[in-house]
Amino acid sequence: MASITSHAFGTTGRDGDRPPDGLGAESGPAAAGRRAFDPESEWWVRALLSEGGVFEDACTRLHEVLLRIAHSELARRCGSHNITGPELDDLAQQAASDALLAIVRKVGRFRGESKFTTWAFTFVVFEVSAKVGRHF
Repeated sequence: MASITSHAFGTTGRDGDRPPDGLGAESGPAAAGRRAFDPESEWWVRALLSEGGVFEDACTRLHEVLLRIAHSELARRCGSHNITGPELDDLAQQAASDALLAIVRKVGRFRGESKFTTWAFTFVVFEVSAKVGRHF
């Protein structure tokens, strides 16, 4: 995994969102009374709150992960739908893209009670469920 240096992150992220407690240089998780993020979760949150190439790279990586989960979830639900071929791939792409948009909008609300990826996966599972339900 590429290393991201701390100078790439200011005290505010995209659209003025402040990073969650425990991520700012001036406030540690113990001082804020919150649990510390695991290193991977911290990387994701910082990258998605940043701008420029770091943000774009994080979005690309996260979309790839979300797309794999969307395909997996659609395969798991194969008995509940008759969607196949290009239509199935399109549904997975839509679910992954919509989940990514929701995650980017809500990343500042991530509390670290689970790994970031676990939190993010719930978005794509919800999107798959909604899209399969509306498909019929």
